[in-house]
Amino acid sequence: MSLKKRTVTLDGGQIATAEDVYEAFADQLGLPGYFGRNLDALWDLLAVDVQGPLEIVWKDAELSRKKLGGQFDLFVALLCDVEAERQDICVRIC
Repeated sequence: MSLKKRTVTLDGGQIATAEDVYEAFADQLGLPGYFGRNLDALWDLLAVDVQGPLEIVWKDAELSRKKLGGQFDLFVALLCDVEAERQDICVRIC
């Protein structure tokens, strides 16, 4: 039995802070209130806890890059590392 692929969409027009990124994941994946909302917690969630298949799409990413600055690069690096770690997670930055 194959599982249906879920998609998490990060909308660059709505992502202006790191908290916005964490909130998008929490809302779309139905995470509990105790989700840590930091890079380590996001790594643990995506690398281990979330069941795949999962597609993560960051639309209008350039808008978020301008607002997040260096934090944007940290998020993208983490997402790319997760994609390299797991065959059932696909990341698209567009």
